[in-house]
Amino acid sequence: MKYFLLALTIPFILFASAQEDGKTVKNVQKYPKVKWRKKVKIANKIIEEGRGYQSYYNAAQYLEDAYKDKPDKMRIPHMLGEVNRQLRDYVAAEKYYNDVVTKDPEAWVNDQFYLAQMQKMNGKYEEAKKTFNNYLKVSLGKKDLNLKALAKVEIEGCDTALALLASPTKIKVEKTEGNVNTTIQDFSPKPLKGGRVLFSSQNTDTAVNITTSKDAYHASIFMAEKSGKVYSGRTMLPSPPNDSKTANNNAILSADEKTLIFTRCFDSTSMGNRIVCNLYKSTKKNDLEWNEVEELKSLNLAGSTTTEPAWGVDADGKDIIYFVSNRKADNGLDIYYAAVNSDGTFGAVTDAGSSINTKGDDLTPFYDNKNKTLYFSSDGHPSIGGLDVFKTEGTPGNFGAVVNAGVPINSSADDLYLALD
Repeated sequence: MKYFLLALTIPFILFASAQEDGKTVKNVQKYPKVKWRKKVKIANKIIEEGRGYQSYYNAAQYLEDAYKDKPDKMRIPHMLGEVNRQLRDYVAAEKYYNDVVTKDPEAWVNDQFYLAQMQKMNGKYEEAKKTFNNYLKVSLGKKDLNLKALAKVEIEGCDTALALLASPTKIKVEKTEGNVNTTIQDFSPKPLKGGRVLFSSQNTDTAVNITTSKDAYHASIFMAEKSGKVYSGRTMLPSPPNDSKTANNNAILSADEKTLIFTRCFDSTSMGNRIVCNLYKSTKKNDLEWNEVEELKSLNLAGSTTTEPAWGVDADGKDIIYFVSNRKADNGLDIYYAAVNSDGTFGAVTDAGSSINTKGDDLTPFYDNKNKTLYFSSDGHPSIGGLDVFKTEGTPGNFGAVVNAGVPINSSADDLYLALD
C-alpha cells in the first residue's frame, strides 16, 4: 500500500503588481519619495481591499521597504510577521515576530504566541516550548486575543513532536517523480485504477499579474498516469468541468468514473472580497466530453465555503460523502458528512463530531473503506508543526481515538491531503 502525501504549497497566485492611487506599482523602490508612513498606509489598504493571500505578497514589499526606513517602529515588524504568517513563510514570520518580542514585548502581546508558533513550524521545539510558556505568564489586555488555551495545545504538540521524532515510523516519504509537480502548487491527489492519479494544479508555472495577464492562472483539475515510479501524460480535464474564469480543484470520481464531484472557488465581493468555494458535479457525456456542471445546493451553505469532498461508508456499509466547511462560527474549517441516496442526491448534512473537529482547522478527509479508517489533517489537535495528518478508526458516530500519523508523514511544516492507493 502506498501513501500519497502532499505538503501544503502556498494556495495563492503571486501578484506582480500593486495599486497606489489607481496606478499600477510594479516596484516599490521606483518611488523613493514615498515616505514610510505612506508605504505602511498603502500596505494596509492592499490587505483590507485586496484579494486575500494574493495581497499579502504585495503588502510585504511595501512593509519591508518601510522597515528599512524606520526600524524602531514596532508596528511595521508586527505587520510583517502577520503578513508572512499568512504567506506561510514561517522563517520570515519568525524573524519579524522576534524583532517585536525582543525590542518591545508589550507592544503586541500576542506576537509572543505567534513567535512560538513559528519556532514550532520551523522545528525549534524546545525554543517554542519556552516561548509558549512565557506567553502563558503575560497579562492580556481587554483587546488582546486570548490564545492561552491554544498555547497549551501547542506545548503538548511540541512534546508530541519530540517523542515522535525519537521513534519515527518505517514509512518512507518520497517526492513524486515525473511531470505532475510544478513550481507553484499541486495538491489533492486521488489515486485511480491503472496507476492513474486525479489531482489539482495550476496550468502556469510562474507567478502572474492577475490584473493584466491573459493566462489561465486559476487552479484546474488534471489527470496523469504512472509507469514504475514516474508520472507522465499530465492532462488537464476539458471545459466543462474546468473553467478558465474560476478555480476548480479537490475533485473525486465515482467508482464507475462517470460522475465528478469537485470544488469551484470564486471571489465574493459581497463577502469582503473573500474567496468562497462550493461543491459541484459533472457527469460524463462520452469518453471525451463532460456535461455542464451542477451545483450541489443541498451540501453548500450560502456565505460559507464548502470543499474537499471524499467518499466513505457508514456503519451499515452505505455510501456517504465527507466534505469540509467553515459554516460553524468561530470554529475554522470542520469535517462534515452526508448520506449518498440511491438516486445520487444527498441526505442531511451532519457534523463529524467533537472528537474529530476542533477550534482549529480540520480538513482534507480521506476514508479508507477497507480498514474503516478516516485520515484528515488538523492544526487543532496536538501537532508537530502546523497541519498534521491524523487518523481515527470507525464510522460516523462511532469513531475511536484520534492518533497522529507520526514521522516522517508529518513534519514541522504543513502536511495534508493524504490519500491511499
